[in-house]
Amino acid sequence: MMFWSYRVPDWDTWANSLRFINEEDAGARERRDRYGMLRRWVYRSVDDPNEVMMVAEFTSRRGAEALLQDSEGMRRWNERTGLEVFPPVLITEEVAELNWARQLLCLLPLP
Repeated sequence: MMFWSYRVPDWDTWANSLRFINEEDAGARERRDRYGMLRRWVYRSVDDPNEVMMVAEFTSRRGAEALLQDSEGMRRWNERTGLEVFPPVLITEEVAELNWARQLLCLLPLP
């Protein structure tokens, strides 16, 4: 998983750029396939609409690291979305999963 969080200059402009990249940019589609990006989530702060966090799932750590090294892809993304500084990125691996909802459901009496 890859996490990055940053402030965008304008949410609407940024969101339109993201839509274009997701739906119409063949180069971006090719890079997602090449680096094994499976899914991407976008989160928006409830306190500041211009603060966003993105999470991406990859088939491998190597693919996530390769995407970060792709200067053309990342440079174009930053320029298109109005970012002036490349945000810090965290590549992670899952070490545990805790699902409290399942445990609570098990404690409820059956009808």
